[in-house]
Amino acid sequence: MDGLKNQIEESKDLYKAQTEAIKAEYDRELAALKDKQSQEKAELQATFDFKQQLLAQSKADETEAIEVLDRLRNEALERYRTAEVEKLEKTRDRILATLTDEGEREQITNAYAQKIKEVHEQVEDAKLDKTKGVSLATKQLKQEEKDLSVQLKADEKTAVTI
Repeated sequence: MDGLKNQIEESKDLYKAQTEAIKAEYDRELAALKDKQSQEKAELQATFDFKQQLLAQSKADETEAIEVLDRLRNEALERYRTAEVEKLEKTRDRILATLTDEGEREQITNAYAQKIKEVHEQVEDAKLDKTKGVSLATKQLKQEEKDLSVQLKADEKTAVTI
């Protein structure tokens, strides 16, 4: 009977040792799985955070680009206003220089004052209406390009003759 008891005790001890080994292996695998999940979650969060940063930067860049375009368009519109008013004033002054009758001079002055007022209104409308603004700004840029081209050709002729 002692042999049987010893055998049972040995079996119990073996079972206990095997159970503890299995439990230890299970705990180790569970810890590894939790660690892996934690790492994957951290990687996903990092990816998400990075995508959020990219989105925020993209929107900030777009906003800045729009602001730059608005500023450039408004600057071109102001140059258009200045150029048109100067042209009208020069034309008016040339006409007035040839007139002696005060009635005609007043008529011309009033007519050109109205044209200048219309230019100011046109520019202000263009600032409010993006399509008109782009159209006038483009017109001004093309005129500036043409004027610069003429100036460069004149400079080239001057440089060649010297």
